[in-house]
Amino acid sequence: MPRPFKWQPHEGSRHAIPQELAANEVGNTLCDLEVTASTDKWADSERCWPTCKTCDAVWREHEHLLPWPRSAKSKATPVLEDDELEGQTLPPADKAMQFRELVTTLALLAVEFDQQVDISAA
Repeated sequence: MPRPFKWQPHEGSRHAIPQELAANEVGNTLCDLEVTASTDKWADSERCWPTCKTCDAVWREHEHLLPWPRSAKSKATPVLEDDELEGQTLPPADKAMQFRELVTTLALLAVEFDQQVDISAA
């Protein structure tokens, strides 16, 4: 199923626009800026631009994703550094939960870069 929005660089940040907006058509971003859609080919420098916080928040709400960055209350388990794990054995349920959180985080990052990731194994 295609996503209803795509990302486009505009005035120093990446904004979400309707997927059906073709190049050179005028439309609005999720943060309500009027933009002329460009091609889906971005300059390398534009790929590093920050994401518009308003577009990101509206997009995440539409996709039923947690806001970013996560609040301390939404984190199920603390992230432990490698040296903190040395000599400790986590229960299997905790390991599975950490694995699912890692896969979910990777999937969210992949979405940011318009890649498809199969998370069914999680």
